[in-house]
Amino acid sequence: MKTWVTTEVHNHCEQKLLIQPTPEFDGIEIYIQESDIDSKKTSGAFYINKEELPILVKKLQEMLNYVMEVK
Repeated sequence: MKTWVTTEVHNHCEQKLLIQPTPEFDGIEIYIQESDIDSKKTSGAFYINKEELPILVKKLQEMLNYVMEVK
């Protein structure tokens, strides 16, 4: 069994993007949350500026590579 890995990316708008494997380890799931302490609600938009985009792409690729490795 693989270790469950979750990555959080926080942006300039106090939101976070959660990247994790699917339960079957055949893809990735992405969740967007408001980052304030009192809220765990998901949001429909994640605002990315030009400095954040390369980091986000890198983290998405890292997670996809992880779930596609031999179990």
